[in-house]
Amino acid sequence: MKKVSVFILAIMIISVGLTAEIVPLPDIKEPIQIAVDESQIYISEGRSISIYSLKDFSLRKQFGREGEGPQEFSRFIVIQLLPDSLGITSFGKLSFFTKGGEFKREVKAIPFTMSIQPLGENFVSRGALRGDPDKNTLTYSLLNIYDSNFKKVKEILRSEDNYQERKGLQIIGKPFIYQVYNNKIWVVASMEFIIEVFDNKGEKLFSITTDYERKKITSEDKKEFMDFLKTDPETRDRYESFFKPEARFPEYFPAIRHFLIANDQIYVWTWKKDKDKIEFFVFDLKGKLLKKLFLPIVLQSVITVSPFTIEKGKIYQLVENLDEEMWKLHITEIK
Repeated sequence: MKKVSVFILAIMIISVGLTAEIVPLPDIKEPIQIAVDESQIYISEGRSISIYSLKDFSLRKQFGREGEGPQEFSRFIVIQLLPDSLGITSFGKLSFFTKGGEFKREVKAIPFTMSIQPLGENFVSRGALRGDPDKNTLTYSLLNIYDSNFKKVKEILRSEDNYQERKGLQIIGKPFIYQVYNNKIWVVASMEFIIEVFDNKGEKLFSITTDYERKKITSEDKKEFMDFLKTDPETRDRYESFFKPEARFPEYFPAIRHFLIANDQIYVWTWKKDKDKIEFFVFDLKGKLLKKLFLPIVLQSVITVSPFTIEKGKIYQLVENLDEEMWKLHITEIK
């Protein structure tokens, strides 16, 4: 494996209390996700995963390729940091590796299950319920618990999908995000500021809410989104036939754009911005609001955020330097 010497450039970001390190990562070409634990950095791109040392940022291992067999992945992949292993979700299966990237085992799922997450001996996964437009029935996204053989145990909740054949596609629709943490399931599936919390049997424990004024979607916002869909390589070929005639917008942005849980804190970010910073709310695991702040998260586009995660009070974000044609790791301490 080619070894690359890496140097660290420390700079000050023009924001009180925020200091960043910038680390060049010349081996990274098209990153999708980043995850960080106490000693390593994990980066996914395409169907492969790269593992870097958190101490000196050297590349320790790369693994994964396109395919259906063990240690192979299809479509998108998602990294999950588990207590004693590394979980890699791809279409229709969950693969387990050591933290060093050595293959352990894989679990096959039933068709059309996505984003599989371990829940003790069971699993949580997203499914779909297809509606019939002739009977005026809706299409839903489902969140289910499955046993170790992937037999459905319980439906936790269902949420109306953002695409309905009779209504078209709702741009900036209702989020459907979940994470397993501390043997509980944390879910956002509402346009309002609500995080629902379930135990490992799928029984609802409580909800986390806060007073929040949602941002109105303006005509400028709509144009910006449609211009992105018209020019982005992933959507431009279908723009005239699908996105342009099918698109519809709600009146307001959802309250929650996304969330993650790390080190017993819940980081929730919204659609509101202040110049080059994004609004965040931080809660403890009981739902107590600890702080509200704006963090310097870099956007790739009006829709997508450059891959980032938060670990032990630091933001780790991959940012592309277009002049140098290189991805760099920005490490910013939250104060």
